[in-house]
Amino acid sequence: MTFKTKVVVTGSSGLACSLLLDRFSQLEAYSFLFTDNRSGCASEKNFIMGDITSYEFCLTLLKGASCLIHLAGCSNPDGSARDILSANIVGAHNLFTACAENEVNKIIFASSNRVVEGLEDDCLNSVESVQTEHDTENLQFFPTRLYGASKVWGEALLDVFCSEDPRRKAISLRVGTLWPVEFDALSTDELVRTILENNGGFYNEIDVASFRRRQSFLRVSSRKWQSAIEKILGTEWTGHVIRALDANGESWITERRGSSNFKFFGE
Repeated sequence: MTFKTKVVVTGSSGLACSLLLDRFSQLEAYSFLFTDNRSGCASEKNFIMGDITSYEFCLTLLKGASCLIHLAGCSNPDGSARDILSANIVGAHNLFTACAENEVNKIIFASSNRVVEGLEDDCLNSVESVQTEHDTENLQFFPTRLYGASKVWGEALLDVFCSEDPRRKAISLRVGTLWPVEFDALSTDELVRTILENNGGFYNEIDVASFRRRQSFLRVSSRKWQSAIEKILGTEWTGHVIRALDANGESWITERRGSSNFKFFGE
């Protein structure tokens, strides 16, 4: 019987996980266990419903696992304090603590570009303005909303997680914008038109211009997302590493930490 590495994936009913399911099915060295607090996971096989705000559930979920891919949480940047607190803060704490208890020493965490949202307007308009107005060499966080702050919390928790045991490793992916597979072939302008048609439009032309500018930097194709997760699963490194994942691979939302030999996207 061939031994397979057990990987727990949270947030299995969300877009981020749904984009990975086909790739996961091709990775024969791994056995994936999916979880969410609601039904609707595209992979009903190896799925368990549960709530990550329950520490007891997290302890049971992670028994025998070697890796956690944490994709669950409130993904609305303007979500309520109650939703963000329970899903993004309490849930992350429970999962990472349960990993420590169960000796799960590898965590892949879906962070967000929103942890440095305060830099966004400057950077999207002028890279030079960021370099002159902000000390980006030492800047780690610049959230402007509670959602971004909750992702800062997740990244900080992983600093603690890795500092407590040298065997532990974690990567926080500051993900840009994910879209369904059928959007991959669209240009930025085509994407804007599609959103206008499907969602009833933006409030004004300023919003359209802002959306177009953001997507030219931040959109992530399903193929890039799949390749990133697969590569990380097969990579060894030390400590807590933070990487950006956006249209440019690595850009203004990158913060380099952890082992210098961690190679990502052709560095």
